[in-house]
Amino acid sequence: MPASAGVVDFSARTHEHMRIRDHAVWAPGARIVLPYPSALEAPVPGQGEMKGQDGEAGPATGCSCPRISPFAWVNGVRIDPLSPAGALERLATFLSCPASHVVNHLPAHPTVLARRDPAYREALNRADMNVADGIGVVWACRRQGFSGMKERVYGPDFMLDVMAWGEGRGLTHSFVGGAGETLGILIREIRSRYPGLRVASAYAPPFREISRDSVQDDLSKLDAMADVLWVGLGTPKQQTWADFARMYAPAKVILTVGAAYDFIAGVKPQAPKWIQRKGLEWAFRLATEPRRLWRRAFIGTAQFAWYVGTDEVRSRLHQRR
Repeated sequence: MPASAGVVDFSARTHEHMRIRDHAVWAPGARIVLPYPSALEAPVPGQGEMKGQDGEAGPATGCSCPRISPFAWVNGVRIDPLSPAGALERLATFLSCPASHVVNHLPAHPTVLARRDPAYREALNRADMNVADGIGVVWACRRQGFSGMKERVYGPDFMLDVMAWGEGRGLTHSFVGGAGETLGILIREIRSRYPGLRVASAYAPPFREISRDSVQDDLSKLDAMADVLWVGLGTPKQQTWADFARMYAPAKVILTVGAAYDFIAGVKPQAPKWIQRKGLEWAFRLATEPRRLWRRAFIGTAQFAWYVGTDEVRSRLHQRR
């Protein structure tokens, strides 16, 4: 696929290791170099303040964009208390920066996984923006004093908002993920909705464990760099994939969006808006996929509520000392 204006053709790049402001730019055969040190350490739940420091910059990724402040900690994961409009405004800031950024849409489930898995938690906290994709995470943030959070930043809706916003601005989009024919259906659907949308490349990787080598191989299948790279590989793979991919800067912004591919493509039923507004999307999804989601819906939700409640009690006891 030839590169259009403003899109860099990977095949035209040299095989040397190039950088943009200390942020590695992907080039075929380049040696893998970690562009950042160990993860931003989150405070142990209940130990000290749960909100971030004003003006704190992101982890050492060559990006000078300041962090959203203040922010919440949910199961040791930094959550930026943004509305959909605020998240879109933040995305515009990332697009004006030459570095590559990661944005994660996080419901309750990945935060529960992150609480048990330090490496995964570190990957999430290296992201440039983590938004509350689920009503449970919104509730947890509100319990920490972010009463202004009225709604979640729902991945499928945000994906469509970005496409509508970027259509007239000439943004280019790439896509990674999608099982079976889902990716092709997704591309056809979004092109029908947004005829001016510019698609740089799309690739559905095989089912396998995520590693630096596998991510590098996936990136070699993309035809061109893009402004925005959407990742739909499921949790926790997609966040791990994005964390590795950021090293090679395949896009200015890499967004993990969970089941957005399936919902927008129409291969899985999406909860009606009134069910979503009531915070009952989990029940709708459980009814449509009981065998796959029952454990997450019952055990995972109970664990999430227990962890958040326990952390709140520990934090209050710590503050009274």
